[in-house]
Formats: sequence, structure tokens, C-alpha cells
Amino acid sequence: MRRRQSAPPRWRPGAAATVEVVSGEGRRRLRLRVGADCRLRIDVPLGAGNPVQQYTLAARLRGRREHTTHVTVRARRGCPGEAR
Repeated sequence: MRRRQSAPPRWRPGAAATVEVVSGEGRRRLRLRVGADCRLRIDVPLGAGNPVQQYTLAARLRGRREHTTHVTVRARRGCPGEAR
């Protein structure tokens, strides 16, 4: 499962960005463009959903699984109007 996340408006519009996404699926390096609104939109893996309902006996017996994703962005900063 994936979700498109929007980063805060920090980068120069149209700037090229190198984005590294590290998750349980592996490591991906992406080349993206910053939008006119100074934001990057990054597809982030969320991991598998829980097969049983939270806070039930089945969930306690099965144990808890966690999924972590780390995202690193390298891009030219300087959105017009950004507070310094």
C-alpha cells in the first residue's frame, strides 16, 4: 500500500530534487520536480495493513508489526515568501 505525501513548502518551484526512500521494500532513489506551490509530492510505502482488529484478543495473540520509512530530500531551497 502506498500514499502520496506532500512535503512542506520549502523548495524553489521547478527545482530538481533527489529523493531517497528507504523502507521494508528496499531503497529507491527518485528524481522529482518541485511543484509551483514549493512542495514535493512523494509516494511513500505504508506497509501491510493489520489483518485483525486493534485492541482485541486476536491482535494481542498475534503481536504487533511495525513498518518504518525514511525519506531524505536534496533540493534547492528558497520558496518565495518562505520565512527565514
